[in-house]
Amino acid sequence: MLTAPAARLATEMQPQRLAAVSLSMWQVVYKGAFFTAASAFAIGDWTLTNPVTDGDLTVTVLSLPTSAGTITDIEYRVDGGAWVSSAGTGTFTISGLANTVQVSVDIRSISAYGTSSSSDVKTGTPTAV
Repeated sequence: MLTAPAARLATEMQPQRLAAVSLSMWQVVYKGAFFTAASAFAIGDWTLTNPVTDGDLTVTVLSLPTSAGTITDIEYRVDGGAWVSSAGTGTFTISGLANTVQVSVDIRSISAYGTSSSSDVKTGTPTAV
């Protein structure tokens, strides 16, 4: 259990009134500093490849985007559908796709400060061995 003196909590954890400041829903203010969700993945930050296994595509993460906080998850979506957790921040496989059918994939990162914008869209076509 983490504890802190009551006086410290009273000063640090109270909302602060900021005049003439507009915050997006992804910004957090702590001790006068602004923190935002990570920037979107850039084109060269990730690749989409066909591992030549039945119905699979592989997302290889080459570099995580800049973030004020630790990125804890990467989500992906196929053909603009629902976002799905990759359960990590490294390379992962998208399974259950139809062979020989091209799909579009984009990704985004998750941190304590929110969700990044989606990346560029990449296309891939799974094939069987």
